[in-house]
Amino acid sequence: MSKITLDYSKTGLQAHELDCLEKQVSLAHEMLHEKTGAGNDFLGWIDLPVDYDHEEFDRIKKAAEKNINAVVGNILSSDTFYCADKTANEKWISMGILAVEMEAAALYMNAAEAGKKALCLLTISDCPLTGESLSAEERQNSFTQMMEIALEIAK
Repeated sequence: MSKITLDYSKTGLQAHELDCLEKQVSLAHEMLHEKTGAGNDFLGWIDLPVDYDHEEFDRIKKAAEKNINAVVGNILSSDTFYCADKTANEKWISMGILAVEMEAAALYMNAAEAGKKALCLLTISDCPLTGESLSAEERQNSFTQMMEIALEIAK
């Protein structure tokens, strides 16, 4: 498991203030994982990174290998692609985030609530993390590959 290191030096908080919050943070963490706090009926997402259909995932990887060089990894679901904090992208990259998109989190949470499977297949056209982007022609001609993968695994 990866370890996240947080830098609080620019928060204006003193070390003793952070220490005072430790019990509250531990309690919140416990309530999240035990699903005991207010709003606990909306915590289906908590197990999503580890609770997935491994057989389906293997079919996806196999289908992708036939068509394209697929990349499997972490994404950030956010409605903010570009922000004023010029160091934000570096932080996301250091956490293993490969791309930013807007709908996957909602897809997975709705599926978890409904007790259904969900899958997010992405074709990345513009990546603010790296500054890379596809031309209009590349978007027009390459996005069909993701659709072919989706149709193959849906069989």
